Amino acid sequence: MLPPPAATSLDEVIERAHQKMLELEKNNPPPALSLLASHLGLAEFDRNVLALCAAVELDTRIAGLCARVQESLNKPYPTFALAFALFDDPDWNALAPNAPLRYWRLLEINQPNAQALTASALCVDERILNYLKGLNYLDDRLTPLIDH
Repeated sequence: MLPPPAATSLDEVIERAHQKMLELEKNNPPPALSLLASHLGLAEFDRNVLALCAAVELDTRIAGLCARVQESLNKPYPTFALAFALFDDPDWNALAPNAPLRYWRLLEINQPNAQALTASALCVDERILNYLKGLNYLDDRLTPLIDH
């Protein structure tokens, strides 16, 4: 009989994932998120928020985790408040309309009934999500502006 695997702390798992991410960024070309961050001036916090929003779309388990962390089954989505709680060095400037996440419209913000911006649901733009997955195509919103 084999001994049970050694318990791994959450901090160790996070550190291994961080190291793996750093290794991948050395690839040529680097991951799409790294390219996007470089071209659009995303800070580390911006990247983390964008990755969280993409994760909800790509892994069905993430919505439930968002609800659990926010202690509300009615919040199965990322928010800026959640990002402030999850990530190191939160940056309040990320909420500004002229900050990269909002300026480049990388995220959609669902802010009903004068709800606080920090509590509003965040969703990655479909075109950006597809880019992160490796699908690079012309944004449909630009089609009317292009001469055929």
